[in-house]
Formats: sequence, structure tokens, C-alpha cells
Amino acid sequence: VHWLSPRKENITDGIEARLADRQALREYLSPWTAYSDLVSASETRFVEGNGFFPAFHDAFPQSYFVLNDRDVEAWLRSRVQHSNGTFLQRAMAYHGADKEQVLDLWRRQLAQHTAKALDHFASNPRFIHFRIDRDPIERMVGFLAPAFTISPSDWMVHKKSKARA
Repeated sequence: VHWLSPRKENITDGIEARLADRQALREYLSPWTAYSDLVSASETRFVEGNGFFPAFHDAFPQSYFVLNDRDVEAWLRSRVQHSNGTFLQRAMAYHGADKEQVLDLWRRQLAQHTAKALDHFASNPRFIHFRIDRDPIERMVGFLAPAFTISPSDWMVHKKSKARA
């Protein structure tokens, strides 16, 4: 599931509402094999749900965990143009900051999140730090091979941004 559940609920909101109850979190997330784009953003609320990974790991200790990563400036460009720029506008309003301040905040948050994930999953065989801008898809296919049959031909670049921040 990609950020919005079939019930039209932002899954980050659904996850956050169940964080204190491991069983409720398991039940909520169990219908899906994978979930991504865990952000709930408005001018009054900004939740980066990817930071909930310790709760996911606690609820699903035998799951596979993937830290998708890429060049930070490319990631920032993508965020700036996301939803025709309205994502950045919501972040600026929420943080009471201008564009450069938000970009600096996002850089720091990304560095902290990456360090926390790498520390949390250190030497965990069911974790991969996957660089989408450098790693061949065969690396991901091999990582998931014990439980999933995926062909490299099933993967492609989709909606690659060409704009600059």
C-alpha cells in the first residue's frame, strides 16, 4: 500500500493511532505485504511515519526491512516538487520556515533517520540499505529471494523527476 489505504485513510494516521497497542498495529498493517510513503502532512500536522520503524520491527520481527536511500539533493528536489509544490508549502507553513530552512531541516532529519535505522538494524540479516540511485535491482531481488519471487524485469523507473529545486 502506498500512503493511502483502500479505505481512503492515510496509513500514517492509522499507524500513529495504533502505535501504543502492538496487537492493534499488527492487525492494521497485516493486510499489506509492504507499505511506503509514510507521510501525513498538513499546515497544522507533519508526521514522518518512516520513523516508526522500531514499532514495525517490534510488531513484525521476522519481516524484511528496506531503507531506500538516494542522493540527498535529489531527494530534496523530489520533495520540493511533490504535489506541484504543495508538499513544500505545507512543510513551510507547519514549521513556520522559509524554503531553505525547510530544506536544511529535511537534510538533518534524513541524516538522523538514516543513522537511527542503520544503528537499529545493525547486523540484522532482514535489513537492507538500498541506494535506488546506485544499487542494481538484482541486489534487492536477492535480498528478498528467501520469501519472494521477484524478477528484475518487473522493475522500472517510474515518474523520475527532471526538475531542479
